[in-house]
Amino acid sequence: MSNPQPINTIVLSSKPQLDAIAAVLLLLLFGENGYPGIRKAKMEFRKDLPSEKTASGLESQGILVIDLETSKFKKENSSITRQVAESLGVSKDPALSGLLLFIEKNNNHDARSLDSANQAFDLAELTKDLTQEYPDNPQRIIDLVMPFLLACYHVEKKRTSSVSPKETVIKNEEVANAFDVFQGKKLIRVMIVKSNNPYSCDFLKNNPNLKADLILQQLASGNINIVTNPDREVNLHDTIVMLRVLEARKKNAVLEIKAIEELAKPDILAGVEEWYYDPAGNCIQNLKSIATKLSSAEIEGILRAGLNPTAFPKFCPRDNCSTESCDFFDYHLERCLPIQNN
Repeated sequence: MSNPQPINTIVLSSKPQLDAIAAVLLLLLFGENGYPGIRKAKMEFRKDLPSEKTASGLESQGILVIDLETSKFKKENSSITRQVAESLGVSKDPALSGLLLFIEKNNNHDARSLDSANQAFDLAELTKDLTQEYPDNPQRIIDLVMPFLLACYHVEKKRTSSVSPKETVIKNEEVANAFDVFQGKKLIRVMIVKSNNPYSCDFLKNNPNLKADLILQQLASGNINIVTNPDREVNLHDTIVMLRVLEARKKNAVLEIKAIEELAKPDILAGVEEWYYDPAGNCIQNLKSIATKLSSAEIEGILRAGLNPTAFPKFCPRDNCSTESCDFFDYHLERCLPIQNN
């Protein structure tokens, strides 16, 4: 914008959702150049606007509308928050990556956690609860929710910017291995690092000379963290299944599941509490209280096979299942189910 129109009013839905609140936060943090005066703009709340009004016409009057039918920013192919971030040129800010990913996944019902407790206390669900608690006071909802979002941003900002690559040195002996795996047409760069440094994963993901897509961090305690680059959308479904099944074998535990799909359930699976799976953050954690019994070599083997959907045992006939004689049989992986069903 060469001569951007000053903004004096932000209009939101009378029942503001988390997506819209996060979008407003980005406008307040980064929007002053594109929307002069927006930091001091008053907020108004409407159920709808007259049909003859247009987003551009309202903006020429200093009114920016969000998440209504007559809006510059409204839910379409992407979240309102991402649309605002892209319009402000901050969508690649590492400090915002977690927030943007969370909002996108929250808008996608299929990506939400199946755990009822997670659903009930999810910030987006709590925001909806507030709209029922304060039906006539939407500003109260903004005032309650926005500090949480701002605090998350400040923590991420500190985490991603306070430690530069020069200060975070990954020594050669700390990198145990690195290899590439094809996941469909996507080449996944995997790095295995032995380090207690809490910034190791961020460094490996963000360093332009490394660009790791998945990092396995092994702590001195023996615990394991598996972290992915959110931009690469690495599929961890078969990896978590293999980790859980092999862990159960290792300690002779019985997995009491009612359906095969439960092997990849979010959070913790009874019997193998060692492994916590977070689909929203797309990461796997070996919880600190229970170190895994799996060796580094076993976990590396799981990564090589679990990440690659075309990996099969060497003697798999591919047209019918060799059942229990196959090392992959107990995993019931997505790639194996069609063969097993035959």
